[in-house]
Amino acid sequence: MSKPHWTVSLWNRIQEPRLVSVVQTLIYVLCFTGGLVTILDPPRSIEGAFGNGITLAWGLFALVGGAMGAYSAPTGKWLIEKPAIIACATAITLYASILISLHITESGNRIPQLVFVLIGLLHFVNRYWRIKPYSYEPGK
Repeated sequence: MSKPHWTVSLWNRIQEPRLVSVVQTLIYVLCFTGGLVTILDPPRSIEGAFGNGITLAWGLFALVGGAMGAYSAPTGKWLIEKPAIIACATAITLYASILISLHITESGNRIPQLVFVLIGLLHFVNRYWRIKPYSYEPGK
């Protein structure tokens, strides 16, 4: 019997349900990327209105949470994923607060942006409550 291709071996090591784990990992990679880009090239409209500190904080929470989550989600290490979720949710909450403030204080409609940001926040709340009782995937 031949040894399975390395891609099959990798796929089989991903936490069940595998597709959910892959999608969750991609969400964390996007969060990490958003944090990295925010730190390297902060959005000028937000940085100018709120200062570099809040932008840096939001970016760091997304960067760290995204990195931790991208490591823990496919492996079922939920003890590590829980603080990752909190960090990502904190980044999203900071960004949502900025959008609300800009909507109130400046012209223009920020509600569509806010709606999609809140969808992201609710995703992390949902993920947290689904894994809250566990520190690892049972059976691994």
